[in-house]
Order: sequence, then structure tokens, then C-alpha cells
Amino acid sequence: LHPLRSAEIVIPGFCGPVDVADPSSRYWGSALVDFGFPYLLSLYLGASTVFLAGIGWVGSKFDSRWRSWRWPLGGMVLGGLLVACGRHLPVLGDFLAITPGIDLLRFPVKALLLGALPAALLAGRGIDVLCGGRTGGTRGGAVAAVLSAGAFLTMAAAVKMGVSDRALDLWFGDGARMAAAGLVWPLVHSGLALAGLSAAALAAARLSSVIPSVLAGTVVAADLLVAASFTLPTAPVSAFPQPAPVAQTLADSVGEGRFVRDRDPVDVVVPLAADRAWSPASWWYSVIDGAQGANWGLPMVYHSDAEVLAGGRMAELARVVPDLDWERRLPFYQTAAVGVVMTPDLPEVAGLERIGSRAVAPNLTYRLYRSVPPPAMLWWVGSEKASGSSKGALDIMISPDFDPLVEVVRETGAPTAPARSIVPRRILPEVEIVRGEVRAPSSGFAVAAVPWHPDLIVEMDGYEVPAERVNFAFTGAPVSEGRHQMRVLFASRAVFWGGLLSVVSVLFWIVAAAGIFRYSRSRVN
Repeated sequence: LHPLRSAEIVIPGFCGPVDVADPSSRYWGSALVDFGFPYLLSLYLGASTVFLAGIGWVGSKFDSRWRSWRWPLGGMVLGGLLVACGRHLPVLGDFLAITPGIDLLRFPVKALLLGALPAALLAGRGIDVLCGGRTGGTRGGAVAAVLSAGAFLTMAAAVKMGVSDRALDLWFGDGARMAAAGLVWPLVHSGLALAGLSAAALAAARLSSVIPSVLAGTVVAADLLVAASFTLPTAPVSAFPQPAPVAQTLADSVGEGRFVRDRDPVDVVVPLAADRAWSPASWWYSVIDGAQGANWGLPMVYHSDAEVLAGGRMAELARVVPDLDWERRLPFYQTAAVGVVMTPDLPEVAGLERIGSRAVAPNLTYRLYRSVPPPAMLWWVGSEKASGSSKGALDIMISPDFDPLVEVVRETGAPTAPARSIVPRRILPEVEIVRGEVRAPSSGFAVAAVPWHPDLIVEMDGYEVPAERVNFAFTGAPVSEGRHQMRVLFASRAVFWGGLLSVVSVLFWIVAAAGIFRYSRSRVN
């Protein structure tokens, strides 16, 4: 987040529109964002919300029940803003760069969410201060709201009359002329939102009912809903409502297996579309890149944006596999039950049958290949190779003599699933991933083309058995001689804990609301 773009928190569309056919050509704040167009289309928290949060933070100083929460909530808001600025802050940016674990936050601007929730809580407190009937808070809040509304409306007039052209030049550079033409109504919007809060405060000075609080809440809702019309969050959906024609072909060909989309060649230049803002989306649509295939129901694998289970190890394989020659890729494809491959290459290897092609640019064609024979999701192996580390397991799989349909790679100390949990299985939501018959000529291992995860459950003939991580990132279980019915399920403990926390939060809210109601009645009595 560039600090100059932070004004968008209180002014909707401050850096330009994102809901037009070619927004990048009209986005006057392109110099303030990476790649010339924002990752988050809007940062607008609400002029009314921010004002009420400020009133709530100041007013909490005089309330013993809120005084202890004042600084922690304010610190979270400020902390989220500072982390969001990232490298744009000289000293803090250097510190964040060496902070362990911070790289998990791929886009620092997402840290604004850290401040949104405490800001909303302070805004609720602000409505209590502004409309609670206390003379000092109501009058002071009304004066502050009137002054703030006047400031926004004055800025709108200055932009309209050209008085602020010099400031816009410093702020937006080459986009200053477009900003001068487009910033008037966003500034007026914020001014009117604060004028609405001043009306609520004036009503609170004359009325002792709940009407002023309802009016203030209505102003906040209207502020956010109207500002939302300045963005079009579903633009990619409306632009591409139907899957690409090739998606149906792939779905018919992949069968029960999975789909691999090879990486783009680095030496091919694709002309940029006239509609520059949606060029990336158009490209993903054409070549089924990113998670586009998963959005259309294609079971993608070896693609970092589409991996869900065993994320870290599967992401490593998504990085390693495309660098291998085709002879050494096939074992990985067999291990993941790959049914269809989409690649710009011309692999001449046994096991792949060409079924079509797709021209995606004047100088780039993707070919479709089908695995022959069709891949299996479950199979038996009677031989195993041992490794003392994950790197050793990956090296064995890369070696030319490894055949995943005959042998399995086991790591020393590899974890098993399901992991120990205090949550009984019978109350966990379960999703069946695969089921089928495994024929074992002798004791060995039943291998599933399912990325290993600690929340996996493997059943053999109706009984739960330990699921071991094998073949670097996949799932296997010991099996005895004979024919067995095998099921692999996913029982997410995170969903359970999320649901439990939601229920507890609702119950806490009900108890707190009942307590506040009784407290209010006792004061009236």
C-alpha cells in the first residue's frame, strides 16, 4: 500500500474507477500501485465508519468499561495500516522484510483487514458516544462531523474550480488531469456521509429515543452501499460467464483422473489485448491458467494456485515437475493420476496420446495429450524404497528407474493421518475423495493419488487405518493379501473449529445483549 493511496480509505474511488470497460486507461492512480492497477479494487472503509471510530476512540477515554480497550483496538488499526504499507515505509519496511513468517502474507495490503474489525468495533462505540444522549459527546461529535463534512465539500469545490491542480500533480503525476475530472463526486460522497452523521448527532441532542442511533447506522450502511457501486467485484465473472469451450473437452477426456496445465514458454511474446485491465483474465481464460480450471470444475494438479491438500509439498512439486524432461515427468503424472496434459511442447514419449490442439495466440499453440492407459486413483505396490529425508524421497522419484505403479517411496518418520485430535470423528464434516477396490497379490501398500493431509481418513474394508505420507506428498496405507474396499475421506477439523467459534460468538452476543438490556432497565428503574 502506497501511503498516498491510503486516502482511499475515506474517499471512495480516490485513485480512479475500476468498474468501466478499460479501467486501467482511466485509473489515474496507476503510479501508486504495482502493475498499474490495484490488487484490491477498493480500500474504502467508509468516511462515516472512520469518523465514528475516531469519536469512539476519543470517547472511550471517559468510560471505565472501554478505557482498557482503547489502546489495544487503536494499536490494531494502526498496526494493520503500517504492515500494509510494507516496503514504502523506509525503516519499518526493512524490518518487515527480515521478520520470520511475514512472507506468508504475499500481499501486505491484505493487512488492512487486521484494522477493519477493531475499527468497526470502535465505530459502534462511536455511535454510542455520538447518539447516547450525553451532552458533551453529542455536541462535540456534531461539531466535528460538521467541520469534517465541510472539509470534504470544500476539497470537492477546490478540485472542481481547479484550485487544487498543483496538489493533484504532486499526488498523481500524469494522472492529475483525469483525477481533476473524476474526484469531485467521491469527495462530495464522503462529505454527505459526514453531514448525515451530524444530522444524527443533532437529533440525539433533541431526542432521547433510539431514533438517532438508527439514523446513524442507516447513514453508515448507505455510505458503504453507495460506495460499493463504484467498484465491480464480480467483473471477471460477468466478463467470462461461461467456461471456455476447451474446458468441456478436457472434462470429457480427463475421466476420473486429473488435469495438468504446463507452464507458458518463456521465449514467446503474446500481444497485449486492447482491453488492458482484463488482459490477464483473458489470458487465464484462454490457457486455463491460475485457478481458472479449478473454478470450472477441472481437477487440476501440480499447479500452485490450485493445490489445496498438502500445500507446501505439492507447491514444491509444481515448481520441480515442469523442469524435468518428459521421461521423468511421467512417474509424477502417474502418481497424481493425471488424465490430460495441456502443453506447448511436443512430447514424444510412450504413455501420452495427442487428442487435440488449441491456438491461444498467433505464435503459441497448446496441445492436449491423454494418458494411455487411463490413470488409476488407487493401486497396490509390493515393493518399497526407504529415504531418510524429504529431499531423498524426491530424488528417488526423479530417478529414471523409479516406477510408481510397482514401488513406493517411504520416508523415515513420515507422519500418519488422521492426526490426533480431541474432536470425535463422528461430529466432523466428511467429504469422500475416492473409493474403489484394491487387489493385493501379497502384503504391501495401497497407494492413493491423493495429496496427504493430516485430516485425511483412510478406510479399508470399513475400518479406519493409518494413512501414511508416501511418494513425497501422497497417501498410502499398509494392506494385506486379498481384495479390499478402500475409501479416502477428508474430515476438516478447521471447519469444525470455525463453526464452533461462530456458534460461541453468537451465544456470547446473545448473553451480552441480554445483560446490557437488563442493565439498561435497572438504570431506568
